[in-house]
Amino acid sequence: MSSRALAVVLGCVVTSLAALSVAGVSPYSGPRILGLSSDHGVHLGDLPVLALWLVGMACVGVVWRRSHRQ
Repeated sequence: MSSRALAVVLGCVVTSLAALSVAGVSPYSGPRILGLSSDHGVHLGDLPVLALWLVGMACVGVVWRRSHRQ
């Protein structure tokens, strides 16, 4: 598998996991800090998930750039 294909797969996996985590409803998700609709939004408990998603996507960028150099 090429490095670019790996970067695309990694990006899809990281994004899917983040979407599943953020979409879940939990009594422990904390207060809503950003409302997207009357019953959906970003909660305080979603911030670690979003931060890890950003780290994962930064890693995708590193893999993508390294594959471009080769």
